[in-house]
Amino acid sequence: MGRGICRSTRAAALLLIPAVAFAMPATAGAKSEQKSSKSMFVEAFYTETNGNPNELLVFDRYSDGTLKQAHTVATGGRGHHGQPINVMAPPPVCTGNGAGCPALDSQDAIVLTPNGKFLFAVNAGSNTVSSFKVTNHKPVLVNEISSGGTFPDSLSVHGNVL
Repeated sequence: MGRGICRSTRAAALLLIPAVAFAMPATAGAKSEQKSSKSMFVEAFYTETNGNPNELLVFDRYSDGTLKQAHTVATGGRGHHGQPINVMAPPPVCTGNGAGCPALDSQDAIVLTPNGKFLFAVNAGSNTVSSFKVTNHKPVLVNEISSGGTFPDSLSVHGNVL
């Protein structure tokens, strides 16, 4: 899996962690979903496969720290040039254009806006960026556009600029 960002429900600040994203549920004051009688849903966790096709993976995170995959959303693009991943094989030699890389392995391949309403993901294999609208921790693909370059591997959000 790739790496991304994290936004905790316990802190107002955006905590950056390589290509993983946490998001507070949109209805923070509403009753949380129950996994068990002791563990409650607290936030969503996002990552991407960087496969071919590339997909956004959405997990529910519970108060006891456990994760449960909720659903998968296609990004519309391809990840890391569609290189197959073989965990038993020795690591491949990666070139500057990403060829031979089994995973994107970069910080901020996924970016969640500070308000948690929008999520962006790179599609290194198709040289595009996908945008998602996030409602109740369920991202919906809005658009996929050219990155303007080859093998995009990270994103940054500043104010309303990606």
